Amino acid sequence: MADTGEGQIKEAEDEMSTTADELAERSDQLEERIESTKQDWARVQADDSVPTAAGDWEESEPDVESDDPAGFDDPENVDLDDDDLEDDDGYADDDEE
Repeated sequence: MADTGEGQIKEAEDEMSTTADELAERSDQLEERIESTKQDWARVQADDSVPTAAGDWEESEPDVESDDPAGFDDPENVDLDDDDLEDDDGYADDDEE
């Protein structure tokens, strides 16, 4: 019976070691991909011929002179009476069922 327990422990140790090795390899590959992507991004940012490579999204925003850009609806600024609003039951707030 002791041999079976030792065998299971050895098998579990081997499996954990294999899994750890696989994870270390995948981590190295991921690190390489991240570094490659950073290099590509830096290259594209420096290339003026690439129109979609903006350095900072705030720098690419158009200057808006108004606090309320065209087409923006502020939900808190809507003029609705309580009578215009309905509950989930389909009745206005002041209606009785």
